[in-house]
Amino acid sequence: MDSSQKDAPLYKILRGKQRPHTDTENIPPPPKDLFFHKMLHEWHGSENANGAVSQFLPKAESLNDVLKRVMEKHVHPSVFALERLRQNWTEIAGVDNARHSIPIFIKEKVLLVEVAHPIYRMGLDSPTVKKQILSKIHAVLGEELCNEIKFDPPGRRAK
Repeated sequence: MDSSQKDAPLYKILRGKQRPHTDTENIPPPPKDLFFHKMLHEWHGSENANGAVSQFLPKAESLNDVLKRVMEKHVHPSVFALERLRQNWTEIAGVDNARHSIPIFIKEKVLLVEVAHPIYRMGLDSPTVKKQILSKIHAVLGEELCNEIKFDPPGRRAK
């Protein structure tokens, strides 16, 4: 590549009159930003234009942060709360009770738990056990998302 192509104005490169050199710093931007990019190149010169362009670009974000922001905006908080409950269900309900029960959903601050066996359902439905489980749920979620627990046999309610 000769020096005339390397020092060619951006507008000649973009119009196709001269081919750009293979240096990655001078790759033309996407079409929607051509005017802005060209203006900065002419104003700041070829050496300083890329730094000037980068000042106006948005900061890079991790995919985890973007997904978290989107999920918080579009998914109801009870879905996140239910997932936290399921992850901690063994500690909340105890090992034996957790093997026979699973939190299904939270609606209007009521947690529905399906219990596979009637004996376990009767044991979990006692007032003292309910209070203990509810206090552990409040420790995990806080008091604003769940105020009551209902234990049902499997398949009684739509999931």
